[in-house]
Amino acid sequence: MEIILKYFFVLGFVVLINIPSQAQRVMTERELIQYTQQKNQEVAEIWQAKQYQRAVAILETLYTTPWFSKLEGEWVGTLYNLACGYSLLGEKEKAIDYLGQAVKAGYSDVEHMRKDTDLDNIRQDERFLEIMAKLKARWSFWENAVFKTPYQENISEDEKVAGLSRFWSEVKYNFVYFDRVPGLNWDSLYIAYLPKVRETKSTAEYLLLLERMAAELKDGHTRVEAPNDLLNELYARPAIETRLVEEKVIITEVIDQNLLKSGLRSGLEIIAVDGVPVIRYAQQQVQPYVSASTPQGLAYLVYSLYFLCGSTSQPIKLTIQNTRGRNLEVELLRKWRSFIPNPSVLYHRLKGDVAYLSLRTFGDKNLTQTFDSLFYDIKAASALVIDIRQNAGGNSQLGYEILSYLIDTAFTTATVETQDYSAWRRFQGLGPRWSATHWTQQPNQSKHFQGPVALLIGPATGSAAEDFAVAFHSVKRGILVGEPTSGSTGQPIWFSLPGGISGQVCTNRTKYPDGKEFVGLGIQPDILVHPTVKDVRSGRDTVLETALNTLEKELRKNSRK
Repeated sequence: MEIILKYFFVLGFVVLINIPSQAQRVMTERELIQYTQQKNQEVAEIWQAKQYQRAVAILETLYTTPWFSKLEGEWVGTLYNLACGYSLLGEKEKAIDYLGQAVKAGYSDVEHMRKDTDLDNIRQDERFLEIMAKLKARWSFWENAVFKTPYQENISEDEKVAGLSRFWSEVKYNFVYFDRVPGLNWDSLYIAYLPKVRETKSTAEYLLLLERMAAELKDGHTRVEAPNDLLNELYARPAIETRLVEEKVIITEVIDQNLLKSGLRSGLEIIAVDGVPVIRYAQQQVQPYVSASTPQGLAYLVYSLYFLCGSTSQPIKLTIQNTRGRNLEVELLRKWRSFIPNPSVLYHRLKGDVAYLSLRTFGDKNLTQTFDSLFYDIKAASALVIDIRQNAGGNSQLGYEILSYLIDTAFTTATVETQDYSAWRRFQGLGPRWSATHWTQQPNQSKHFQGPVALLIGPATGSAAEDFAVAFHSVKRGILVGEPTSGSTGQPIWFSLPGGISGQVCTNRTKYPDGKEFVGLGIQPDILVHPTVKDVRSGRDTVLETALNTLEKELRKNSRK
């Protein structure tokens, strides 16, 4: 089974639909989207209980709904899920028929279909094998194995040119933010990079050149990724955290306690790296290779995430200045490479019986389950602080599911714009056709927190975490406290490049439900709080303090009503 959790709506129309408990009536666009989402959530719950006959009945209702096929992703997902349902029920003819319809309608996830045990009852059927063969042929047209060559220390010149060409092509036809880089001539850049890639002497050098090219697009969701073989060569780092604070690079955390013995501690300033003044080092050695959508997002990536990255075989020398102005020279090994927060959730109570919930990633598939296990303790709290300052993203749907515990009505989470390239329109002298879609979320039917909420945000808040903040902000569920977010989200398309390298290009423009832009700008807090060097050195979290003071005032105000 594959439930599609994003709800696409392209054409504005109303539809006559048979709702079991109601007479036939005209549904509005929003009602149709909400109805579809509700039915899919019912199917998901029933499916988990292995009540496949009931699930299929609901899916059949959706299938026979007039105009339902206009919902594209929902339509394809329903066809595929009907095939899975009938396969589990042993009705092979219907299963094969719906699977064929799904593929014809555009279903293309050959890897999921190959592994999906729901289809085991029809897997040996010749018709299934024929469908799989067609699907593989369609998939290989776009993701051909000829580009998926393995890593070598120095791939061939032909592979390098092919990889550059594919990255250029995928960007040219799929990138949705060319209007944000009006001075960039993408074709000229491609021509300029051809001799450069030919001159590279290793795959690592070639990768860095592609990263530099991608950075010209100024989009955090459009970039190239290193193969696993190069991670220890390029992305290992010492076990400390750093941040640009008031134009100073400050150590914010010493992760390896053994480093404390060398004199390192939170609050110290780094003034040079390998003998190069720290800002110059960052601008020359790090920034040219970083893809970011905003200045604040760039500063976080340059001075925090990638700042001290390099090879495990090359120690890095830091010149540290203490609070008394004395310099300290330290040499650190790059032996730490964790970019994923662990654990993904931190929870405790603060003063005033306020619940503090730090959601550090939306990449943990068990996140909703973890939140649900904490819900009754949260419900008993006077107020709630949700901290997503260190959350770089993951799966937006997980964030929306958590938000459904805080809002008691269905809500639109975002408006998304996509472009459809058409060779015929190009022949006619027309540009791509843009269409707007809307994503919605139903409230949790049985669990709801009604107290005041503060959401903490900052420049490391990105992608799915920004999607969460946008939905939270648009429904006015609480206050945003902190700094502007990274301003980078969207759905990338991923593709293989030679040498084990991969690329991704942002394919949609995500906005507030009312169409307000935040990509390239960042989500602006209701209360702006910039941490200072003094805050870091004293261990104060002024963002959290401001949120708590604001919630306390709201609680006092509510108590007087």
